[in-house]
Amino acid sequence: MDFKNYCKVYFWDIVSKHYFDYKGRVGRKVFLLFNLNTFIISVILNIITGGIGSIFFALAVLLPSLGLSIRRLHDINLRGWWFLINAIPVVGLAIFIVFVCLKGTKGANRFGSEPGSENIEAEVVA
Repeated sequence: MDFKNYCKVYFWDIVSKHYFDYKGRVGRKVFLLFNLNTFIISVILNIITGGIGSIFFALAVLLPSLGLSIRRLHDINLRGWWFLINAIPVVGLAIFIVFVCLKGTKGANRFGSEPGSENIEAEVVA
């Protein structure tokens, strides 16, 4: 996958097509690469604009990040309400990190069919 398709699949499609998407499932690869891309863009904006650009960027990706986190929890067969565990200082974040790093449930669960990065990449090529 070239850089253009990588950016399209793991960042732009999530922000543009799944802005208010809280249903379904998403795998670890998509979740982690989106967050890595968001972090890199935020650091670059922080260096260039002295912080103000980074703040606006964080606000712009807030809802897609929340939706992606909820869909990641759905992949391990947990309700999106488990995202609120982040409200517990330190321990909550540690538990959430463990959750998002767990392998998703095999096959369909109550939130939908099993996600596959092959399907997402095939969608870009087609």
